[in-house]
Amino acid sequence: MSLVWENFTAGGTEKLAMLALADWCNDEGGSLHPSISTIAKKINVSESQARRTVHKLIDDGYLEVIGNHEGGNPGHSRRYKINIKMLSTPSTHATPSVDATPSTHARRPLAPMRETPSTHASLSTSEPPSEPPVNPAPKKPARFDPMAIDLPDCIPEDAWGRWITYRRQRKLSTTEQTAFAQIEKLVAWRGKGHSPPKIIDESIANGWQGLFEPKVGGTNNASSRESVIAAFTGSGQRQPAILEGYSERLVGSG
Repeated sequence: MSLVWENFTAGGTEKLAMLALADWCNDEGGSLHPSISTIAKKINVSESQARRTVHKLIDDGYLEVIGNHEGGNPGHSRRYKINIKMLSTPSTHATPSVDATPSTHARRPLAPMRETPSTHASLSTSEPPSEPPVNPAPKKPARFDPMAIDLPDCIPEDAWGRWITYRRQRKLSTTEQTAFAQIEKLVAWRGKGHSPPKIIDESIANGWQGLFEPKVGGTNNASSRESVIAAFTGSGQRQPAILEGYSERLVGSG
């Protein structure tokens, strides 16, 4: 913990989170597996802010995920490790100590300046042209992580974690647009009295690529889509030409 106090220059929530993590870990920075909710309670912030803070520490290199990368399920929190080597090196931007002895040159009086005729006009012709400033290379945009979304209250974090883990196992990409579209649908179906966790678990159990609204009588969008496909292909017409766009409306964001 002393390394965090001495060499971690960030302040606010990031420093509180680093102090809490340092308090939990062993001397090598390992044996560290707190949940997001535990971190949030420890530093007195919301879970979404705690999640953003942990991701910031990972991006800055102070924290590394070494196990259970997906997290999500209760009892299966991510395993972290603090970068002790990085904390052991004091930052070059650290504020100098107030006890530092000031330079003796600072107390030497300046000699009076003599007034001389301006030679700026003649010197300016011999001065070499200044080089244009070099612009730093733009940073790559941060990779979108669907597990780091601030979820609405009606969608439990563990249920959403199961869905994202399932999609990754099926090698289905979850873009930012796809994730928010699925969340929007779950919220809308919750307003109709359906349970988002049950919808997620049903899609996983049936091996579906998307989420579907439960239907009265046990039907759903997936079965409706299959019946429509069977009807059109049975008529002898070309499936792609007739079903173009219709499948996307049924499957939704899957």
